[in-house]
Amino acid sequence: MNGHLRPSRPHLFTTAIGVLGAFFIMGILVWIMVRVTRPEPIGQGRAKERKTALVQIRNDEAPMLYQNSAQGAAPGFVRINISNAMDLILREYKQDAQKARAEMIARADKAATPPPAPPPPVNPYE
Repeated sequence: MNGHLRPSRPHLFTTAIGVLGAFFIMGILVWIMVRVTRPEPIGQGRAKERKTALVQIRNDEAPMLYQNSAQGAAPGFVRINISNAMDLILREYKQDAQKARAEMIARADKAATPPPAPPPPVNPYE
């Protein structure tokens, strides 16, 4: 013996087979995971379902966008047609832009629901 330790050939062969086997098993597991987690392709049934949902949403939104109606129980708040609203805003901005902006912000604040009350402060002695 010259003082160098060398693994035997059967030991190297067994180690190589073990490493290759681990990579093979990992590859099989990844392949199975990709097949199982892949979503199903969108078929005709799902496409029809999505189209009917879109039509339903647009039909529900159309009266709010294109018709005049009262908004809430408070007097003075109405929902107007989009084209009428744009014409009104343009007219106001042409007269006085700063005043029109301030009025629009005030109307939005008045029409919006108030935010919830902040939680009470935490007592440090509890």
